[in-house]
Amino acid sequence: MKIATFVDDNGETLSFGEAGTVELYDKDGEGWYCVNCIPFKPDKSINISLLRQCIYKMVAQLGGCELFVVKKTKGIFKAIFEEELGIKIWTLDGAFLESLDQIQAQAEREMIENATACTECSKASEAIQPEAVGNTDRGLYRINLVEVQNKNCSLNSKEILLPFLAEKNFRELEIICIHPPKWLNEALQTLHMEMKTEKRKNDLFHTFIYLIE
Repeated sequence: MKIATFVDDNGETLSFGEAGTVELYDKDGEGWYCVNCIPFKPDKSINISLLRQCIYKMVAQLGGCELFVVKKTKGIFKAIFEEELGIKIWTLDGAFLESLDQIQAQAEREMIENATACTECSKASEAIQPEAVGNTDRGLYRINLVEVQNKNCSLNSKEILLPFLAEKNFRELEIICIHPPKWLNEALQTLHMEMKTEKRKNDLFHTFIYLIE
C-alpha cells in the first residue's frame, strides 16, 4: 500500500489550503521509504474547475497511492480525492512517519469492515434528505451535495443519495455537485431512471434525475 502525506518543512501534517509538500511513501522489507516529493499549494479561493485541475496534476505523480494523509480536510477535497480519484483521505495531526504502520493496519481493517456493512453510516445518511422545491405534491426535490458533504465529511455521495433514490418517491431530483458521482450511471439503469447534467456559471454541476415513465 502506497501512502501520500501533505506536510510542512518539519514533517508535520498540513490541512488543504496551506502550502507544503506531498510525500509519497512505499514499503519494502526494510520499512517505509519516500518515493516522490511534490510541492503543493491548493488555493481554495480559485474556482472548482481550476482546483480540480491542480489536484489531478499533483495526483498524476502519485502512481498506486491509496491513502492521502492530511491534518484536516473539507468536503470538496474529500469528494475529489475519494469519489473521483479513488484515494481515501486520512486525517492525522502531527508527525506522521512513525504512524505509517498503524495507519496501514487500520486502513486495511476499515476496508474489510466497509465491505460488509456500515450501520452507523446508514443511520447518519437516513437523516439527510433532499429539500422539496415548492409543494411536495409536485414531486420536485433538490440537494446541494457540496454543502452536505462539507458538514458530513464521513459520508460519501452514495450513502447520501442512494436511500432517497431507492424509495422512488419523487418526480425530479436536482443534485448540485462538483462532479456527477461515477456510480450514478449504473445505479440509475438498475432503478430505471435517467439523468441530464448541466454545468452552471458557479463551476458546479446540476444533475437532474427523472423516473422513466
